[in-house]
Amino acid sequence: MEKNINLGEKTVKLKATGALPRVYRIIFTRDIFKDMAPILQRYQNISVNGDADLNLLEQLGDHDLEILENLTYAMARAADPDIQQLSPLEWLDQFSYRETAALQQEAVLLWVMDNYTIDNPKKKLDLPNVT
Repeated sequence: MEKNINLGEKTVKLKATGALPRVYRIIFTRDIFKDMAPILQRYQNISVNGDADLNLLEQLGDHDLEILENLTYAMARAADPDIQQLSPLEWLDQFSYRETAALQQEAVLLWVMDNYTIDNPKKKLDLPNVT
């Protein structure tokens, strides 16, 4: 799933596919599912139609904002191979705070839409609780 975000004169392409968790782990040596779970719990009103009140970004802590920056960078890097030559800080440095917030909001929606399923599991698995 890909999305182009227009930020005035700039257009940023974000891409969320099945490879994103692996890309995220390679870049940041972290698990994207563990990182995103607490953030998504705060956004329980997100719908796959893109209807959401994402002004909650202002209420997130520094760690949560860093995770959203990482998510956005990984999605942009997956969409544009030229970004691989830039560190996350160098890439983010080209945007204003408002533009970064807009990109993060779109990244969260794209993440939710890419992970949305309309099918319920047929069998409940008893998996160990990993913390």
